[in-house]
Amino acid sequence: MSAYVGTMIDLDRIRTAYRFGRSLQAVDLQRILECAQSKKFAPKDLLIRAGETEKRVFFIRKGLVREYLSMENGEEKTMSLRCDHDIVASPYLYLFDQPARFSVQ
Repeated sequence: MSAYVGTMIDLDRIRTAYRFGRSLQAVDLQRILECAQSKKFAPKDLLIRAGETEKRVFFIRKGLVREYLSMENGEEKTMSLRCDHDIVASPYLYLFDQPARFSVQ
């Protein structure tokens, strides 16, 4: 799976999909974009590793990523798949100040 994290963000799409985005104005979005960096990831690259404190927020411009748990027996359990125009972050860090509990690839 691969993801291309881009800086092309549609303000109306964010407002529709994400409650927090409803209060975003164009000037706010412009400030966010000024801080953004584009990066292309190869298949199997990790965006977020379980147990680490990843502070970046990823916007998937094009591609597919998965959120998964690594089980004690070595198996991986896919929790969800994310695709184009979705946002991926570690909610545990932002909500509870704790390391990520799952990996994102």
